[in-house]
Amino acid sequence: MGARGKAARKRFELVRNVAKGQYENFGRDADGKPIMKQNVHGREASGEVVGAALLKEMAEEGVEVGVKASEYVDAGYNTVKNMMERYAKPLDTVQTFIDKWTWDKTHDIGKMFVYLTMKDRMMQAKPRGIAKIMPVLSKLRGVDMGEWKPMSHAEAKQAAAAFTNDAFGGQRHSKLAMEWQQKAIDNANNPKGYLYNMIALWTTPSAAKLSNLFLFSPDWTISNLRIGFRGLGMTKDILGKIKKGQKLTPKEMAEWNVYMGYLTRGVVTTSAVAYLMHEWLGDDDEEFDLQNFWLTGRLPLGTGEEMVVSKQIAEPMHWIMHPSQTFLNKSSSMPKIGLELLLNKQYISMKNGVLIGPQMDMGDPAKMAWWLAGKGTPISLSKIKRAAQDEDYGWEDVASQTMFGSIGFPTYGSKN
Repeated sequence: MGARGKAARKRFELVRNVAKGQYENFGRDADGKPIMKQNVHGREASGEVVGAALLKEMAEEGVEVGVKASEYVDAGYNTVKNMMERYAKPLDTVQTFIDKWTWDKTHDIGKMFVYLTMKDRMMQAKPRGIAKIMPVLSKLRGVDMGEWKPMSHAEAKQAAAAFTNDAFGGQRHSKLAMEWQQKAIDNANNPKGYLYNMIALWTTPSAAKLSNLFLFSPDWTISNLRIGFRGLGMTKDILGKIKKGQKLTPKEMAEWNVYMGYLTRGVVTTSAVAYLMHEWLGDDDEEFDLQNFWLTGRLPLGTGEEMVVSKQIAEPMHWIMHPSQTFLNKSSSMPKIGLELLLNKQYISMKNGVLIGPQMDMGDPAKMAWWLAGKGTPISLSKIKRAAQDEDYGWEDVASQTMFGSIGFPTYGSKN
C-alpha cells in the first residue's frame, strides 16, 4: 500500500472510532495517578473523546454530524416513529436499524472522512488536477497563469467545509446569506444585484427556518444545487480567466478540482449503476436509454415504475428539464395537500406544463383515509401501505423495494 493509501486508511480508522464514540485516557504516571492534560476546551482532564479536536474543528466550520435528516425532511416521521415505538415494535426495530446505518454510520463517517480528505489534499505540496497543467499553460501563453502552492490550514478547512456541506447537506445559512450579499454589492449597478440581494434575504437563518413550512428540505435542495452547478460555474470563470491570461489562485484550482472531480465521478458512476439496475430489475422489453435517463433524472423499469438511481446527482437535471414540477416536488406537505384537495386530485404533476393528476373519490371514506395516511407515512413504510391496497403488489416487492430505497435507490410510480 502506497503513502496515499496509508493516509486514507489512517483517516478512515480515525472517523470510524469517532463514530463509535470511543474515549481515550491519557494514561497514568509512575505513581499510578491519572495523567492530566488540557483537553480541546482548555480544561484539565484525564482523557477525552477520540477525535475531539476534529469534531471541534468541524463544528467551528459549520460541518454538522449526528443529525438524522429523516427527522426533518420525511413528512410525519417523528409522529409515526413514536406510534411504532408504542404499537408496532417489529416495525420500529427495522426503522431504527435503517436510521442507524443510514445516518449514524454511513452519513456521519462519510462526512467526516470527506472533510479530512479534501482538507489534506488542499494542503499537499504535490499539484493535482488542473494545477498540473498550469505550468504548461503559462509557457504556451507566455504569461504567468498561476502555480500550485499548498493552501494554509485555515483556507483549506474553510473550503473543505463548504464542499462537505454541499455534498452531504447541512448549510451554515448565515454564511450563505453573506455570500449572496457580497454578490449583490459586486453587482450593484445591474439588475442581477437586486436578485442577489433578494436571495441573501431568503437565505438568512430566520428565513431558512420559515422556509421549512413551505418547502421540502430547503437545506438539502440548496446543497444539491450547489454541488451540481458550482463546478460548472467555476469552469466558466476559470475558462474566462485563462482566455484573458489572468492568474489562477491555488484556492480556485483546489475548489475546481474537488467540485468538478465530484461531478465527473458522479456522472460516470451513476450511469454505470443505472445500467446495472436496469439489467437487474428492468422488464426485458424495456430498453436502456442513457440519454433519457439523464434528461428525466429517472430510470424507467418497464413495470409502471421509475427508479431514482442517484437523487443528488440527478436532481440538478430535474431543475433544468422540469423546473415547475421540481419546484412543486420541493414544496412541503401542507401546501400540496391543500392544492390536491382544492383540485380533487390524488396527486398533482406539472411535467407537461399544466397541473394534472388522477381524480380522487372524496365520497369514499376508506380511500380518503388511505390517501390522508399516505401524507404522514415515512417513505420507508410507503411500500407496506401500497401492499395493503394493491393485490398485485406482494410482500416480496415490499422487501426488495424497501431495501433498495434504504440504500438510496427509491422507486416511484410513473406519472407520465
